[in-house]
Amino acid sequence: MSRTRTATLAALALVAGVGGTALTTAEAGAAASAVPCGERPQASPATGIDAYVWIKPPGESDGSITAVPNDEGKGFDRMGDPTYTGNARNGNNMSGALPNAPLSGHWFSAQFQQLMQNAYPPLT
Repeated sequence: MSRTRTATLAALALVAGVGGTALTTAEAGAAASAVPCGERPQASPATGIDAYVWIKPPGESDGSITAVPNDEGKGFDRMGDPTYTGNARNGNNMSGALPNAPLSGHWFSAQFQQLMQNAYPPLT
């Protein structure tokens, strides 16, 4: 696969991972907890597209909102705080994050349940 095609595939996967809507980095950070799962992973969904894939597994935490003692060298993610009022980069918007997130990369059941509830197309 060519470098351009790989980059295009990655961009499409990101868009598919947020319900088909392209977001800026700041918007994606603020909306990470609230977006639904998008198109299901699939091979050859349309002419010229190799696959839709999820770059980050649904239910994987982006990070805790407080420093949690750990041996993984992980800190906390301020954007994961539901009370965070934002900054100039995200237009001072609330994060909309779910509370009580675990360390990044760990299973976050509440987030997974929300993604499934908001899935588009809906899960049946």
